[in-house]
Amino acid sequence: MNPRAIVFLLALAPLAAGGSDQSPAGTVSAVSAAVESPRAAGIAPLAIRVNGTKVAKPVELRLPPAGGCVDATQVPCDNGERNNLGDAAATFNYSESAALLEWMTSIWREEAVDVEARVVESDGDVRRILHRRTLITQLELGTTITLQWLPQAVKDSGGPRTIEGVKRNPAKFVVTYPPLKLFPVLDATMPVIRPQIVEDKDANTRRPLLHYGDIEIGDLMIEIGAAGYKSAEALAMKVMADGKVDESEYSDVQVAVVDNDEEIARLLVSAAPVGVILSDDGERARLRLLARSVRMRTTPRPAK
Repeated sequence: MNPRAIVFLLALAPLAAGGSDQSPAGTVSAVSAAVESPRAAGIAPLAIRVNGTKVAKPVELRLPPAGGCVDATQVPCDNGERNNLGDAAATFNYSESAALLEWMTSIWREEAVDVEARVVESDGDVRRILHRRTLITQLELGTTITLQWLPQAVKDSGGPRTIEGVKRNPAKFVVTYPPLKLFPVLDATMPVIRPQIVEDKDANTRRPLLHYGDIEIGDLMIEIGAAGYKSAEALAMKVMADGKVDESEYSDVQVAVVDNDEEIARLLVSAAPVGVILSDDGERARLRLLARSVRMRTTPRPAK
């Protein structure tokens, strides 16, 4: 794997405490369905399980289009070609971050996992959607967490492709960048993590084998007030002058994830400044940083 792009997501000791009701077409609200019908015993309206273990309750689940070779006993398809089912995705609040760590770190461990969604339908029946041997194709650590994955087999009785779950609760970021600590960070955009999926052919079974390749980490963007522009420019020009990033030019950008005035997670992004621009109105400086790793510390939340 690309050493710059290895992702470390660590569950450490607990941190100190610090619209419209109408759904778009093709969308079902699992929450409202649960209100109108009896809940299946012990099953949340919408919940995700990974390798048979309950993980978290998503805000939204987006499934790939129905069709193709969907029988979990029939993979690969009869012609031996890769089954291009398309990616699925789920968005979670940061209150679920501790529970998601094992799944997220499957990238680093290079493990394919089985993902199952359980949805309580309006008639009280439980729809089970099983994705076998999934690989994460994108991880977004924004004000919510979004995981995108590629299933190598799907078992689903059919239904809406977008399912709503718990209420979205975007977290707030409090960002500290040590080299510019005199200038408060006004906004930040976290790097997107994109593992590459590599396909190999098995000469004996003609089955395409999918596995992780390099992991790409996007840029980290932070905004500070215009007063910090010259300082940010000096940092970026130091790197741009010789066209390379030295070890000494990396530092940890600390991002406290805050929910209801309580720090529930912390992201540490090792990054080096490689560019800066001044906003059109001259009031903000936008600094681009080359990220090489992302770490996460979480506060486990009590089960509800």
